[in-house]
Amino acid sequence: MMKRILFVLNDIGGGTAQYQRLHVESEAVDAYYLQFRGKDFVVTNSSGHVQIVPAKETNFAEMMQNLSIEEIYVNHFIRFPLGLTMKCIQESGIPYVYVAHDFFCVCPRVYLLNRNSVYCHAEKSESVCQICLHGMGRISIVYWRRLFEDFLAGAVRIIAPSESTKQIIQSYFPSLIIEVKPHQVPYVKYTYKEEFATAGNLKIGFIGNIQRHKGSDIVFALQRAIFAENLPISLCIIGSTDKKNRDIEATGPYKKEDVSSLLQQYRCALVITASICPETFSYTTHEALGSGYPVIAFNLGAPAERIYGHGGGWVVNDVNSNSLLQLLKHLLTNRQEIIDVAAVIKR
Repeated sequence: MMKRILFVLNDIGGGTAQYQRLHVESEAVDAYYLQFRGKDFVVTNSSGHVQIVPAKETNFAEMMQNLSIEEIYVNHFIRFPLGLTMKCIQESGIPYVYVAHDFFCVCPRVYLLNRNSVYCHAEKSESVCQICLHGMGRISIVYWRRLFEDFLAGAVRIIAPSESTKQIIQSYFPSLIIEVKPHQVPYVKYTYKEEFATAGNLKIGFIGNIQRHKGSDIVFALQRAIFAENLPISLCIIGSTDKKNRDIEATGPYKKEDVSSLLQQYRCALVITASICPETFSYTTHEALGSGYPVIAFNLGAPAERIYGHGGGWVVNDVNSNSLLQLLKHLLTNRQEIIDVAAVIKR
């Protein structure tokens, strides 16, 4: 019989939801999903069966017993009543695993971006953090971190998808034992062609839903600079963005299985991961590299870790559009460098 697992995740999309789908598909588990709506816990399964109970410890424990849940996977607590949900899981007596898809466990802002949307470099000062949280409601950062540390200490496993994520979380909670286990990207295929790097117009791709924390401001500043200098470079987004610009092609939403063919269709010479904060794992970086396309990333989090560890791209220190522009101008006149990096990926 398949192991019956409850996955804790509100439906907010993104890489976390993708991880959950792939995990269920690859492990062949009997999956149940916990969400929070209004004042209720809502549990569904793959057949669409729904159970709804008021969000209370006794109701949760009874529901877990009735469903014969054997293990709980916490993918995130965003939009859950935090203390209550933690207490329900802890008091259920069911072993639970915590997967660090983000930095919510150390900061309610999730991405470690401060009030000015700038990476805070994992700020530790409680007074600085408390000021940064002004306007987010009555949140005590001291209580927040103590609550999470206690919950994480009771987990049977804590999984981080990258070494950099593990190091950041352990910088707040040194006593925790964290296992590094990168996510899998089994659906990509090699589609890169050398002619993409030698084309007269250098096509640069961005993959995913490019929101502000994913670098949308930088993408459009880069486009303006390219236009101002009349450079033979064009940008395209394999996916969507929070901004509109007629000078940048965008495919709109796509199936993850199509990402490799879309990169080929748009003849991308390389891909830029423009996130302005450390990602715990970057599906888009792995999708690009797995499809054979060199990647440029800022020196932050999992994308930079992936490039440093295995090659296949360039890491830029300064998090701004000008640093990307200068590298692209260099590559315009040094196309062989792109071809050489692509060869490293293929090997």
